[in-house]
Amino acid sequence: MRTDIEIPRIEAIAERLRAEFPELADDEVLRFDTLDGEAPVSEVLRHIVKEMAVADAFASGLAGMIEDMGKRKDRFVNRVSYCRAMIERVMSALGVSKITLPEATLSIRPGQPKVVIGAENEIPAEFFRHEIKPNLSAIRDALKAGTAVPGASLSNGAPSLTVRMT
Repeated sequence: MRTDIEIPRIEAIAERLRAEFPELADDEVLRFDTLDGEAPVSEVLRHIVKEMAVADAFASGLAGMIEDMGKRKDRFVNRVSYCRAMIERVMSALGVSKITLPEATLSIRPGQPKVVIGAENEIPAEFFRHEIKPNLSAIRDALKAGTAVPGASLSNGAPSLTVRMT
């Protein structure tokens, strides 16, 4: 079923029915039944729910595969670290800083200077990052309690769809 074709058709029929029969505005069940009689609404919705279930099953299956592949990736990353450590040991034992092979050039260079923090409380303020962000949950709680918060207000959230398949 081509839902991309059916949905605009359903929307057009719904608009036409609302215009022709304003009394449908007060009764959701009657409005749905009338529209379902004019267009394949139930069929389209059932098709979409099945598509959603299949997509959810694939997503769940892929999540498991991603976890397994992540573990496999971690093993390879660990193997690379182990190989690098072995190369460093061999080069250190030989006392060389560069070896040229047909596959690669291996070189060991001195490490870069690294900052070590001994007493964080002694570091001047200019060397700290300061990030100030609004506390959204505290602002929401204050506004809900009726306290005015300058520069902030509550808005209606977007409608959300609930699908129960059990």
